[in-house]
Amino acid sequence: MHVLTLHYAPLDVCLGVRESRAPAITVVSVTGDVDETALPAFAHGLDSGIDEAARSVIVDLTRVDFLGLSGLQALAVAKMRADCNRVDLLLVPGGRCVLRPLVVSGLLDRFSRFRSVQAAVDSILAAPGSRAG
Repeated sequence: MHVLTLHYAPLDVCLGVRESRAPAITVVSVTGDVDETALPAFAHGLDSGIDEAARSVIVDLTRVDFLGLSGLQALAVAKMRADCNRVDLLLVPGGRCVLRPLVVSGLLDRFSRFRSVQAAVDSILAAPGSRAG
């Protein structure tokens, strides 16, 4: 049995000659099985990430072993909440055990998705309107 663990922390990135800071980017890293027993922790991690983010939340699912229906529902709710709060919610889905449920449910197309957390961060910082300096 796998235990779901969540880690989230803001990433402050210094850019430019004036050392201006990009808006806070929160990364929510998820490990283990995202099923009904893990739902409260998973939903709380997503909510906390959205609450802490000034602009973007990256959900790193690369270390998830199973993504169940309750996890899919939590992602859908988090996406709606993030949109309402004008926070970008980006996914790093990882392997087939995450991608397959996202595709079958039709949720995958609702998210911007990336191969790695670094690729997502780079995309955020390169976006027009980025206060990167």
